Amino acid sequence: IEHYQRESALSTYKITQLTGITKSTLSRLKNGETAPMLDTIERVAKVLSVKLSDLIAKYEEEQEND
Repeated sequence: IEHYQRESALSTYKITQLTGITKSTLSRLKNGETAPMLDTIERVAKVLSVKLSDLIAKYEEEQEND
């Protein structure tokens, strides 16, 4: 998520406002502390203007590298 957030130049606050998820939930998703629910990750992908499959692939790649 952070990769695409940097590319979009959207603040964490703006993403939470547009997706309706809390800052703490977004933080846990970014840090890999929680597995994303499909509807949540769909909203994040839409706000970041990224295909869902790309966002999921990047998330899995980051989890493997941690």
